[in-house]
Amino acid sequence: MAPIAWTGEARTSEIGSAPQGFVTAAEATTRVVDGLPRLECGPAQLERLRPDLWLLDLPLENRGTLPTLGGESRRPGFPSVSMQVEGGRLVACALRGARSEAFLPLALDLELVPIGHLDGLDALGVRIVVQAAEGAKLSISFRSARAGTAAVDAALQ
Repeated sequence: MAPIAWTGEARTSEIGSAPQGFVTAAEATTRVVDGLPRLECGPAQLERLRPDLWLLDLPLENRGTLPTLGGESRRPGFPSVSMQVEGGRLVACALRGARSEAFLPLALDLELVPIGHLDGLDALGVRIVVQAAEGAKLSISFRSARAGTAAVDAALQ
């Protein structure tokens, strides 16, 4: 099959002016890229429990329409999203789904805490308890091979 030349009246788009068929391809590509999974973490809500113990609530979202689960992450027991905390000792961690009122605790056996998987446009509440001195700077990062990295810093005050 021979290639067909782009024809039609020129239309203007975000990337310039081109024949109508080309603009349609650019819009389709933009929709596909917007669907890719990507992690976003909102600002931490901080509460002091003791002089050296802090409670942080973090909103975590997959802003794409595709899930974070994919590729080698399909292995059983291998989470597609993990969390790492630097600047303090992680004492406890729990998750709450978008439509749930209760937090479910996670095991803290590893340096990377397994968060799990997020479907497209899904959100989680992440609650952590950290031991650190006042004034310490925490760095909390969420990583996914498919959805990238989202990080938030919090000054303990």
